[in-house]
Amino acid sequence: MEQNSKNQSYFKWNSECFTLACSVSSIRYGIYIYIPSTFDAELVPTGLVPDVEGTIEVTELDGGLQIELDAPSLPRRVHGAFYEGWLRLADDRLVPVGTFQTGIDVTLFAGIDLDDVTELVIALGEASPGDGARSGPDDVVLKADLPPAES
Repeated sequence: MEQNSKNQSYFKWNSECFTLACSVSSIRYGIYIYIPSTFDAELVPTGLVPDVEGTIEVTELDGGLQIELDAPSLPRRVHGAFYEGWLRLADDRLVPVGTFQTGIDVTLFAGIDLDDVTELVIALGEASPGDGARSGPDDVVLKADLPPAES
């Protein structure tokens, strides 16, 4: 039993030494852990679809933006109809961020910096014949200023 106790003490001492060595290395060599920046924003209804509301959580990642949308009051779109998310840039260009049928458990992505973005819009969309090219949203249902104004 004494041998087992010695092994546990040895293991604990080695674990503590390893943790200390990692901390010293981090300070000495400038190693850091990336913690993404996250904020929430309210989605404002435009009146096109009655009684809808929602929120978004925007996370700035190394590769762009991740947008978690929570708008359970959006009616489900079916038969080739969907919602589409767009980011409006400061120069008024639009970047598509994804399509979805319902406002529950939606994650949208954009390979763009938050500094370039002024607004997120959620619009009605439908599948159409042809090349499928879209220039931007027509029927906006919800929108949010990005980043949100400080209150």
